[in-house]
Amino acid sequence: MGKFVSSVFLFVFLSVSLFADGVDQALLARLQSEGCAGLRAQEKYLNHIHLRFLQSTQDRKFEYDYYGNGKNFLLKMEIPSEMWEAKPDHFEYRMGKNELYFFEIHKKKTEEEWEIVECLDLKSFDIEETDLTDVFDTFPCYLFRSSLADLIGKPGFEITRIESVPDQPEETVSFDFEITKDNVVEALGELKTGNVQLLPERSWAAKEITLNCNRGGNQFVTAFTFTYGEKSSELYQVTHSQVRLSRDYAKSDDPLKFITWDYEILAADHAKVPKKELFLKYYGLDEPKYASAANLIRSILLIAGVLLILFSVWRRFHKNRSCAPDPQ
Repeated sequence: MGKFVSSVFLFVFLSVSLFADGVDQALLARLQSEGCAGLRAQEKYLNHIHLRFLQSTQDRKFEYDYYGNGKNFLLKMEIPSEMWEAKPDHFEYRMGKNELYFFEIHKKKTEEEWEIVECLDLKSFDIEETDLTDVFDTFPCYLFRSSLADLIGKPGFEITRIESVPDQPEETVSFDFEITKDNVVEALGELKTGNVQLLPERSWAAKEITLNCNRGGNQFVTAFTFTYGEKSSELYQVTHSQVRLSRDYAKSDDPLKFITWDYEILAADHAKVPKKELFLKYYGLDEPKYASAANLIRSILLIAGVLLILFSVWRRFHKNRSCAPDPQ
């Protein structure tokens, strides 16, 4: 009898330890180690990827080319004439970021000269204010513009439940989370709670993300869904993604109660653009003054560094020469 009671007590103790606060601690530990490693590998991969995708929303379609260049990028697209009521010609559009500044430029397809829409130093650059958000809608390792790997384990991002989802075509790990601090996630509106489903066999890429948000006292839900092709050695295997916005506060007959953005991945490869295309000078435009100043400072520091190295070499040579024994 005593052994039976001891066995029951041990079972209860282990159960409580493994599922503290309703969370499977073993699965959570796996997410924090193996899962975060897989998500970070995807981020690194996406820093050097070229994506061509077609975005469809309501009756409008846009085709984008995105080129990752480390922490920098270039986005190319053509804006159909119907999007510009007062401008009858098609527009070519570029958005880029280099080490010094962010820029947006466009021009009529029938003309040669580019016009600056916006040019900001990086201190003033806010990714949420740009069309780059469309690109992040195709990245299965981000929650809005925030890295999932950074969020997992971050104070204020509390995982309230985690489980392996049964009866799925491939292994799926699902977790619920709650935001308990301000400014944890870069989101459109105040993010409260959500659910994330990940695919461990695909480097823990997201399968579905559901976010419950609040803006001005109005509730809305944003759902991200990712569709994958065949498994391969490539870390990016998305063929289609969809973002669906549901406004709970809107009336049932409101045409904007539900808005859907569809993204069809047309190409995913490692094509690159020359670094010079990340600078305004390439498009026949003047570089911003602060960029010129930064380049000047960088050049001075580079020259100073080279001179310092040459001086050190000369000093060492001179010292060795003065210490050499006199020839007999």
